[in-house]
Amino acid sequence: MSISAEDAPRKLHRSNRLVPSKDALALRIPDACALIGIGRSTLYRLIDSGKLKTVHIAGRHLVPHAELQRLANEGSNSGEAK
Repeated sequence: MSISAEDAPRKLHRSNRLVPSKDALALRIPDACALIGIGRSTLYRLIDSGKLKTVHIAGRHLVPHAELQRLANEGSNSGEAK
């Protein structure tokens, strides 16, 4: 399963910010949620359980695009959503 920023909605539900370009190396939490189609609480559970790695840059919690791709691939390989 391949994911890209083109798969995400053009605008996020709670703001007027556009979803970052598909070339973004890391995404803010709301953008990562929109890209893979899960809620914020679910994303934080994945982070807390160690199933999703994040980075902290300039005081922001960011999710590397490669981590989202890995998570999507694991979910499609096991036949169940994670």
